[in-house]
Amino acid sequence: MVWGISYIILISSSTLKNTNFVSFVSFYTLVLYII
Repeated sequence: MVWGISYIILISSSTLKNTNFVSFVSFYTLVLYII
């Protein structure tokens, strides 16, 4: 599940060209997933 999310995030970052926003969303998503 986490790998799938990370893969989607990598595609989104390459598409949006906005790594800062994507990394923030990915971190927030992983935190929610862990909790």
